[in-house]
Amino acid sequence: MNKTQYKIFLSSHQKEFGKERKALKAYIEGDVLLRKFFDIFIFEASPAVDSTSQELYHKEVEASTIYIGLLGDRYGAQNFILTVQSEVVRKRFESIAELIAEVYSSLIAFLESMGKLGNVPFDKAFCDGATWDDIDSDKVETFLEKAKNARKFAISSANPKEKVLKQMNLAYENRLTNSAILLFGKAPQRFFISSEVKCLHFHGKNVAKPIPSYQIYKGSLFELADQALDFVMSKLNRNIGTREKSNDVAVNYEIPAAILSEAIINAIAHRDYTSNGSIQVMVFSDRVEIWNPGYLPPNMTIADLFSEHSSIPANPLIAESLFLAHYIEKVGSGTVDIIRICKEVGLSLPKFQIQGGNFVFIVYRPSIEAQVEAQVDCNETEIKILEFLKEENLSSAQLVNKLGLKSLSDGLKQALKHLLEMQRIELTIPDKPKSSNQKYKMRKRND
Repeated sequence: MNKTQYKIFLSSHQKEFGKERKALKAYIEGDVLLRKFFDIFIFEASPAVDSTSQELYHKEVEASTIYIGLLGDRYGAQNFILTVQSEVVRKRFESIAELIAEVYSSLIAFLESMGKLGNVPFDKAFCDGATWDDIDSDKVETFLEKAKNARKFAISSANPKEKVLKQMNLAYENRLTNSAILLFGKAPQRFFISSEVKCLHFHGKNVAKPIPSYQIYKGSLFELADQALDFVMSKLNRNIGTREKSNDVAVNYEIPAAILSEAIINAIAHRDYTSNGSIQVMVFSDRVEIWNPGYLPPNMTIADLFSEHSSIPANPLIAESLFLAHYIEKVGSGTVDIIRICKEVGLSLPKFQIQGGNFVFIVYRPSIEAQVEAQVDCNETEIKILEFLKEENLSSAQLVNKLGLKSLSDGLKQALKHLLEMQRIELTIPDKPKSSNQKYKMRKRND
């Protein structure tokens, strides 16, 4: 134990609170802030020694700075409580989540009283000027429902928002943290303007003005993630399936949504929120780039991202809430999943870079030749025509049949005309366009 740490002795009757003791110890040892200051002792974790339990108990208590006693139906002699009652702080809890929340608040208060929190991590720091009125109760309730369904999260949506955020360690001493505002604030950008996400679409391969499409999204971190993903997916080519096997029409995008969702969420979870820069999502003709202010954690390299690695979130409280709502996983497999999906769908491997104080993610779009059936210029009828013609040459009457039409409609005529103009299809007898033997076929691409 180094000089910056304090020792906690966690105790209860051995026949009570076994799960609670282990859960609290695991939380303190896993929390990026608390583990810097506290070592925690429980009897279950002590090695076998010659001394008696009573001797070990007294030895560890004397060496501890903080004593946490969980009192249930039975505990030691009553005179113990009477002896320490002038120094004791009593709290009640009904669940492990409540226990952790109460202990967390007490430990933070202790560290503040000892002058140890001069540099509190951003996500745990108090949000200056924020009040409970700045928290959107509907957002909290929506989150709890998602967390319950996705992760069996135990905190009930019937609880007031104050209790919920305290139990999630997003508030303590009746004050809100930066994370609370970013996750559940009514107007997070009123406090953190650079937390907005900028989305841009360029027709070419380089940044150029005028910008065809430029959106600046504001809202909670959950809303930002959803809005940014919707923006990118709306700019990508897609292939719309048929209803031959199901009433649901499958839509396949040139870059799977799972890749882009993972990358956007990673940017939101791991960015440096003390930076004046914002996350930028840029769609080019050949790639998608996502820039977020920040760096990789210490001792982690770009090469580590291509294999399973430890999860070291820059903002643990934010990452925890994104995990509970099933936006991310905890195991450090996000980049590995992205690489795996790229391989499965035939995309080039993504790139990860550090550039100008930003972490940059790049995923490449398929080549034009690989997108025979994924043209944004094609409507659903045109895409179905292309699918049919990939299998065989067809006459207009056969296409009417395939499409389930009663006759050669104006819509079908327009679709065929458009595909001919785009040079996606051609006539089998070009010199005799009105021949009774005329059919349509896919045009061979020479470019």
